[in-house]
Amino acid sequence: MHPRRARVWLWSALAVVLVALLLAPVLYPLLWRLTHSTRFEQFGWQVQVPDGWYVVEHEPNLVLTRLPWFYPLRNAPANYIVLVENLLGARISAELHWARWREVSIQRERASGLELVGERELAAAGHLVRCLEFVAPGRTDRVRVECFHSRDVAAASYNGSRKYLNDFYDFLHMSANSDK
Repeated sequence: MHPRRARVWLWSALAVVLVALLLAPVLYPLLWRLTHSTRFEQFGWQVQVPDGWYVVEHEPNLVLTRLPWFYPLRNAPANYIVLVENLLGARISAELHWARWREVSIQRERASGLELVGERELAAAGHLVRCLEFVAPGRTDRVRVECFHSRDVAAASYNGSRKYLNDFYDFLHMSANSDK
């Protein structure tokens, strides 16, 4: 092969790889949505996967992710939503569960160096979802959110960029709208 032709081929291949790496965070969720259902049954809920997100694990817990732009080049942390079955049991009231769950969540997050910066309550399918928002000191661009469903169905968490926090709250609202 002629050296000039080899260089053109090499640069072309490099350009294709670079474009693929840059577009992967956009193309992969789109391809995933075309080949999978965007609704899942999880713990009796009909879970709706938000646009731009895709499922990386379905059993035993539901894990969704959204890759940031230039993910492979920056080695940036991904954004995750996790839906887990609430294993506190249904023998005591939701208020007592909430108080205990809140206390344990705050202790656990403080132990990992995070501070509680806010609480939010959402109405979802006629039930209360309570959320705690945590950030690392001096690092307000990333947030960790822990949420508790008042009917003891599931607990949800988000770990990622503050930019996608509304996607998480929309996910909770859409997912909680089920028969349960």
